[in-house]
Amino acid sequence: MSDGPTTAEFKLLGVIKSGRSVDHSAAGATVRASTLQRVLLGHAGSPRTLILRDMRVAGTLDLEAGSVAFPVEFVRCTFVDVPIMEQATLFGLYFTRCELPGFRGAQVKVRYNLEFKHCPRVGGIDLIGARIDGQLLVVATKLVNPGGEAMKADGLVVKQDVKFTETSRAEGLVKMVGARIGGELDCDGATFGNPGQVALNLGEVVIKERTYWRNGFRVDGGVCLDGAHLSGRFDCTGAVLHQPAGKALFAEGLVVESDVKFDGATVHGEVDFTGCDFRGTLDLTGGRFHNPGRAALDLARVRVGQNLICRSGFVAQGEVLLAGADIGGGLWCEGGRFENGTGNAVQAAGLRVHRDLRLGKRRPADGAAGDGFRAEGPVVLTGCTVGGDFDCSGGQFVDAARTAIDAVGMSVKGDLLLLEDFTAEGLVQLSGTEVDGSMNCTGGHFRNTEQALRADRAEVGHSAYFHHIAAGGPLHLRGMRIKGNLSIVDARISGDEWALVLQGTQVEDRMELKFGSKPVGGVDLRYVSVSQLDDGGSIWPDRLWLNDFTYKALSSDAIGHKARIECLKRNHKYAPQVYLHLAKVYERTGQYDEAKHVLIAGEDAKRGAGHGFRKALDQFFGFLLKWTVWYGYRPLRVVYWIIALAVVGSVGATIGRPNFVKARGDAPGEFQPVLYTLDLLIPVVNLRQRDHWVPLGWTVWGSAAFTALGWILAICLVTGLGKAFRREL
Repeated sequence: MSDGPTTAEFKLLGVIKSGRSVDHSAAGATVRASTLQRVLLGHAGSPRTLILRDMRVAGTLDLEAGSVAFPVEFVRCTFVDVPIMEQATLFGLYFTRCELPGFRGAQVKVRYNLEFKHCPRVGGIDLIGARIDGQLLVVATKLVNPGGEAMKADGLVVKQDVKFTETSRAEGLVKMVGARIGGELDCDGATFGNPGQVALNLGEVVIKERTYWRNGFRVDGGVCLDGAHLSGRFDCTGAVLHQPAGKALFAEGLVVESDVKFDGATVHGEVDFTGCDFRGTLDLTGGRFHNPGRAALDLARVRVGQNLICRSGFVAQGEVLLAGADIGGGLWCEGGRFENGTGNAVQAAGLRVHRDLRLGKRRPADGAAGDGFRAEGPVVLTGCTVGGDFDCSGGQFVDAARTAIDAVGMSVKGDLLLLEDFTAEGLVQLSGTEVDGSMNCTGGHFRNTEQALRADRAEVGHSAYFHHIAAGGPLHLRGMRIKGNLSIVDARISGDEWALVLQGTQVEDRMELKFGSKPVGGVDLRYVSVSQLDDGGSIWPDRLWLNDFTYKALSSDAIGHKARIECLKRNHKYAPQVYLHLAKVYERTGQYDEAKHVLIAGEDAKRGAGHGFRKALDQFFGFLLKWTVWYGYRPLRVVYWIIALAVVGSVGATIGRPNFVKARGDAPGEFQPVLYTLDLLIPVVNLRQRDHWVPLGWTVWGSAAFTALGWILAICLVTGLGKAFRREL
């Protein structure tokens, strides 16, 4: 080619001189870059606008540090070499359906827009430090630099929008670290590919308006948003992020001042939002996060200004981390699926939720009920604080070999609810939990044979309800503090040794114990203190521990004192306190006869509690005391024995009258059988019959027997009166 202008270049130079808006087609001809450079820098004239079509640009178009005073658009043009626009000042630059081996525009300044539209192939784009006062548009364009940087735009400043839309595709890294975008970042329908490495790096980017990753947005590789600041909404509806076994999205320190949405998004790999600040709602409903055996979603120490939502359609295969997170609204996971067979399904130690924490089914007032929450793996909530209700009603928690729910030390300002077919296959651990409202487990299913529920030392501000629950293992409620009622009604509980352990629990109001069926295993009520006990109609187990079980009143005595005595007999060993306390309660309400029956039953139990010879001796003397003076609780019963024996003795003495002779011949009076018998039976009274009449023959043995019986009755009477006086004192 000669040094002079070609025919195509003459035509171009000719139309430029007109000074008007120029729309020129080269019809596929080649134009040298040097000629085009003269045109763009104004050496051949300055049109108002310039549109160049169907042109092949040979050589390097070098406008470095130059200035173009009019908008320029290239349509269906082919650049043989990479155009250089570094530090240039442009009015506006547009590439439509062009092929470029690349674009060097570091520190370029563009007054209006920089656009790449429907370009079938563009090599690496360099916009480091560029400043665009309008928009940066990459529309339906393919950026190709596999293994390298498809776009590098660190420090880019765009006053309006940046758009990668309409099936735009980048093969290689797109890097915009520290970019400042005054409008939206719209990546709807775009694809970024750099498999196994970071594909989209937006670290420390600042976006003043909305960020859209929707409608087919896909990344094969990692996405970095570390330290980014998004002032508007961040919408990832339908997005696909694919970085298996790696970090698909990492955004430590990200700040989003509005809502974040992942409805219908699919992520293969970890999403790391550690320490992020979401000042609106974080809605993950419908999102699917797959990273089996590893962290699927890391929200540790995250701050959410409003609600965190993981409702129906949300699936996490891998661990969800919420340790130390702070959620200004509620955490709503009704219908969500959390699956991690090798570790924790949810790790939320130290989580703080200012409103409700819901891990169950949606309530009718919140919309269609739908499916319930399901976790396959432990849900760890140790040390959490919930400002509203902790509601797991209808939820399913599955980890048969370990702890299904670990909420040790949780604080709940509202109610704790495990209602409506709540199911746990594994231990539910609520030890040390503080609930300002009620704890309600009505209708819950606890399916762990070793321990179904443990709430040791839990404190409940109102009442605790366990109605119609089914527990395949024991309930451990040791040392609870309940300011209202404790109600266990129609519960079906089984355990190898213990079914229900309430040792040391304090209930300030009423305790209902009404088992619908006999518990399989014992019930431990040692050191339990309640205001009122209501156990009418209960079916008690065969084994009880009742030592120091105290109650001020009985709300209902439908079962009667005999049934209560039978319950006391089931205590694991004799303890006088259990009988004395029940008797005192009866006495306090004026039921003195029932109280005496209880005390007598206590004495019976005491006589049968010994071992060996002492037990036999106690039983013998106990037999005498019981049937004479009822252990001193009815000492005047001895009178009936004296009367009965007096009648028998009088009849015998009358029959044996011939065997009685006077001790001295001058003994006064006649023989009196009744007085003689009474003289034998009453040791401390001398009726002078024994002094004057001597029995002979068989009456000797009869007199001796009645004398012994008299002493026995006297001893029993004295013993009984002594016990009565000691009891009154």
